[in-house]
Amino acid sequence: MKRINIITVVPFVLVILLPPISTASKDSDKKSEDSKAASEFVELEMANAPDDAVTNLENKGISLEMVYTGELVSNLSGGVKRRSEYLENGDILLSIDAEKLLSWKGASFSFYGLGNNGGDPSENIGDAQSTSNIESPNTWKIYEAWYRQKLFDGKLSYLIGLYDLNSEFDVIKYAGLFLNSSFGIGPDFSQSGENGPSIFPATSIALRVKVQPLEGFYVQSAVFDGVSGDPEDPTGTSIKINSGDGILLSTEVAYVTGAAEDSKEAYGKLALGTWFYTAKFDDLLQVDNNSVPVRHSGNRGIYALGERVIYRETDDLDQGVAIFARVGFANGNFNQFGSYFGGGFVTTGLIPGLNKEQIGLAIAIATNSGKFKEARSAASIPVGSSEIALELTFRSQILPHLVIQPDFQYIINPGTDPLLKNAFVVGTRFELSL
Repeated sequence: MKRINIITVVPFVLVILLPPISTASKDSDKKSEDSKAASEFVELEMANAPDDAVTNLENKGISLEMVYTGELVSNLSGGVKRRSEYLENGDILLSIDAEKLLSWKGASFSFYGLGNNGGDPSENIGDAQSTSNIESPNTWKIYEAWYRQKLFDGKLSYLIGLYDLNSEFDVIKYAGLFLNSSFGIGPDFSQSGENGPSIFPATSIALRVKVQPLEGFYVQSAVFDGVSGDPEDPTGTSIKINSGDGILLSTEVAYVTGAAEDSKEAYGKLALGTWFYTAKFDDLLQVDNNSVPVRHSGNRGIYALGERVIYRETDDLDQGVAIFARVGFANGNFNQFGSYFGGGFVTTGLIPGLNKEQIGLAIAIATNSGKFKEARSAASIPVGSSEIALELTFRSQILPHLVIQPDFQYIINPGTDPLLKNAFVVGTRFELSL
């Protein structure tokens, strides 16, 4: 639906509200009609100007997107304490197709500004898998800034710059509906490293290479600075490369079907990924003679994921039912969660009269590693086996630029702390795109 512009609305309202003006002659009627026609032409041109400007920029290869996300998260029972928090997230994305703009074949640039503000729902809930995937320290930063070059008709590409690993690795399309952070990237992977891998809210410099030898099949690998951002200062954009950081190497192999917009084949994806840090990390349990944690290498993990549209409406292929699942493992010598399983389903447009609305139900299970439990027991700290998050969510596009999403989550064994009661969390998110 086309945007309603205020330049068009205001004159229309004035025409309705103002009383009719009588005229003295046919000549004055004629002048009035000419003036009205001219005025309507100017109004039409002014109303179309913003859309025309956007179209002209896009035709030249320049695209600007802005999205404001607001979310109210309330812990109604269980967890640490009953309390509500409001979170804000601002995204500004500038994309440049250098082939259109500069005749630079296969080249593109992306600049992503990110702003976050608000409370910390996890402090109230006590969960390890954050119920809100926009929970972050309050700051504005340059989140991504990279250059990408495609070669051989897109069969080979490389990317270099400030880059979000989770924009292309460990991505499940339909799991993106959910608000719990474990459905964005598995906690087995997101927990890793000194300051997490290069994902929200802290990214690092990277080099990514992707090969697509066959339609639907790709192999991609990326090398990242081993420490994302600045662990001591989460505000702003920080790029620090120290000799002790090491590197993070991530590789993914995948086969995708039905990804093209005009494809009549149902969408599906199977992927297998691995990750590995070259730096040494503290062992969770072993200490030396001075009670200092032993540091050694081997911080690695593996994940597998799959998703598939299992039902589609015959009269609208965008409507139907999709299922997804993911399993991941991390080295338990260094990481709290040694394994993870998540899965769920999403329906689109199955409610009569609501053609684009989505409903989803999913589960995320993060299980503690053996060494983590041993270390807690040695310190006389109570510890459970797993944290389980159940999520039911509904996303509705109520206006062309406004989305509302009520969300319900039940957290079993928050933070794997047996002293905390299960938490019931209710959230409401809205997205305003410009």
